[in-house]
Amino acid sequence: MLLEPYGSWFARRDQLGVYELHKALLQMLSWQRPGERWLLKSPAHLWGVDALITVYPDAWLVMTHREPREIVASYCSMMESLMSIRDDIDLADLGRRTLQSLGTMVDRVIDVRDNVGNGRFVDVAYADIVTSPVDTVEALYDGLNIELSAETRTALSDFANAHRKDRHGGHAYTLERYSLSTSAVDARFDRYRRLFSAML
Repeated sequence: MLLEPYGSWFARRDQLGVYELHKALLQMLSWQRPGERWLLKSPAHLWGVDALITVYPDAWLVMTHREPREIVASYCSMMESLMSIRDDIDLADLGRRTLQSLGTMVDRVIDVRDNVGNGRFVDVAYADIVTSPVDTVEALYDGLNIELSAETRTALSDFANAHRKDRHGGHAYTLERYSLSTSAVDARFDRYRRLFSAML
């Protein structure tokens, strides 16, 4: 979620120059520590996925899908925590802005998929990552045509067993805390739901 007036300014910005600088920085890092490929992870890439594809024409994009009601509530909770040093947080405003921001990000990536096709994307259900992390990564590797070695599979399994979800306790969050309703979230993400309902 982007606070005003920065949010409106950022949403209008062409991200191409940002990704050109991004690539130059990664090239510099790769010169020092070369490897086979770059792995970039951030939901913020949804803001500029069109620019990302232009600057990285051979990139594959992995899109993780989760129930929007859970995403919005979780994101609101995270933003509230990040803003906790302030004493003037308007939770209803935070909810409205987060819903709009996340909805816009998802709309942007759907627009890009409509333009470039789905061949550059591999879709993964968040629920599968939680319940079957190793099998899900193995399927992802297959989708990306990358060989998953037995050694890597064992390391993944060891990591997954040692880092189970909620091992330190759960985190509770609700839409209602941010004056949001399930119907409002469903309406904002209607296009997304129609396209990816099987992944939710």
